[in-house]
Amino acid sequence: MCPLILLTCLLLSTLTQAILLPAPPGSANVHITHFPLTDTSRVDPFAPCCDLPRRLMVTLYQPATCEQTETITYIPPTSAAAIKKVFSPYLPNISLDNFELQVCPEAAVENDLPLLFFTPGYWAPRVVYAVMLQWVASLGFNILAIDHPYDGAIVEYPDGSYVEYANVTIPDEILTLLAPRVADVSTVLNAVTNNTRWQELGVPVLSTERMAVFGHSLGGATAVGALLAEPRLMAACNIDGGLWGDEITTDNDRPFLLIHAENHPASDTSWDENWPYQKGPKWHLEISGTRHNALTDFSILSTLLGTNRTDPAVEAFIGTIDSVRLLKILREYIAAFFHEILEGTDEPLLSGPSMRFPEVSFRNMSSGGG
Repeated sequence: MCPLILLTCLLLSTLTQAILLPAPPGSANVHITHFPLTDTSRVDPFAPCCDLPRRLMVTLYQPATCEQTETITYIPPTSAAAIKKVFSPYLPNISLDNFELQVCPEAAVENDLPLLFFTPGYWAPRVVYAVMLQWVASLGFNILAIDHPYDGAIVEYPDGSYVEYANVTIPDEILTLLAPRVADVSTVLNAVTNNTRWQELGVPVLSTERMAVFGHSLGGATAVGALLAEPRLMAACNIDGGLWGDEITTDNDRPFLLIHAENHPASDTSWDENWPYQKGPKWHLEISGTRHNALTDFSILSTLLGTNRTDPAVEAFIGTIDSVRLLKILREYIAAFFHEILEGTDEPLLSGPSMRFPEVSFRNMSSGGG
């Protein structure tokens, strides 16, 4: 009996062995804090009843260095199951249960850093961008990643409660999602600039002198909308997000970066329509070998799970680019943009094509003026 029990235990141990996600290159890492934020001034338009207030989930990524990292759960089990349900048709056999992030147990004391707000894509909760955000934050940014309730596959709260996505027709009802998303960014921005309110959340006070926003997919459109709505934001980066409504034809004189996957659908003309309305410094970059969902963590997750990247369905979902290479590209270009705009550094990566990153092509760029 004992050998059988031992064998069973060993088998279960093997099946549940943690898969470590790659920590950022170099000595810098991050400390991660998850917390809920309720906006009592807004009724959630998607809540099924009862005029419930809008209740967000937010993750703070703070740069840190440590001699010894700790591992934390990448995605809690309930969220992992919901995300698998939504995305398994595109990534067969995707399993998110055993992944762990390698992070620092404590944040750095220095918090006088640029502050970035991140907004995820439709169906994609903030947690499936954690590796990319960890890598970007480690280069010297505090990042607040925002979940939009009833929009992501799931938004799970610390008390174990959760909400799943609402039945919204895409793209016909896209604007019904976009306006609450932009308001969510303002909710977090209002909280972080109110030290009393922020300290009530049990989260470290952050510098708010230099703030900007970025996002992927519908989060990219949200970033553009937030920049137009919020004079406190200094710049925006749109990662492969089509634009919608008035944001397409509204002038913006603050810096703007568009990064997109290869072979963006020709039917989406919003970027070309919007480009003349971007009056400030602007860049338009394309990353070869990528598809829309490669610009999430799904690329690195698939690699670590041993997914067949030559499968046509997988290739259509995340492309062919090496996943770690893609993390480096996103990290370097996003950081270069925000360092130059928020800290005034001269970033050679933004001056034109680089031999370091031949996968990145400059589709357009301008120093401003239309």
